[in-house]
Amino acid sequence: MIKKMNIMVLAIALTGCSSKMSSAYSKLSRPEKTWVLLHPFKAKKAYPLAKKAIVVSDSLAALGQIDDDNNGGTYDAFKHGFWMAVTAQRIGKRSAIRLGIAHEKGNYMTFKKQRKEDGQRPDLPSSKMDAFNNKIGVELGAKSPELKECNLVNQLLSALKKGQLRVLLKDKHGNFLDCSKTIIPLDSLKNKWNNSKCIVPSNSY
Repeated sequence: MIKKMNIMVLAIALTGCSSKMSSAYSKLSRPEKTWVLLHPFKAKKAYPLAKKAIVVSDSLAALGQIDDDNNGGTYDAFKHGFWMAVTAQRIGKRSAIRLGIAHEKGNYMTFKKQRKEDGQRPDLPSSKMDAFNNKIGVELGAKSPELKECNLVNQLLSALKKGQLRVLLKDKHGNFLDCSKTIIPLDSLKNKWNNSKCIVPSNSY
């Protein structure tokens, strides 16, 4: 979900200099465009932070400290938490919160247009999960604006192990489960914003 944010922030940072970037900006959802236009300088600062969140998450996944599941797994949870933590440190708590909200609102519009986000169509449980983890990250970054990134990583990894972040419940084969731990048929998830995916603490499995 952060890849789209990369395009958004880079587009506004380079708009006027690249027709390609201007085209990317034109494809953003209305909430995302509004945030960028209201925060043009902060948007430029946010771009490398979004990229950094992906790089750090990839590194931790390679080391086996989180999984490699970018669709409801601990990778996804950590990525959003770290992204919002460093963003809150860099552009402030209020702007970071509004950025996260704009992005999640954009996910609903992406769903309505039958488009995919990181290879998957967004849905309500995924957006609620992201919003929860965004909030944890924002609070951490705002509370400790001078905290080094390595310490942010350690605190978020600790939060994952303590179940303070949120993931989507799945079995060992990657099937989505409802809250009674029953496999959700893929056909029942198609074209449904509100579905039976279950949001659980990050130490649930």
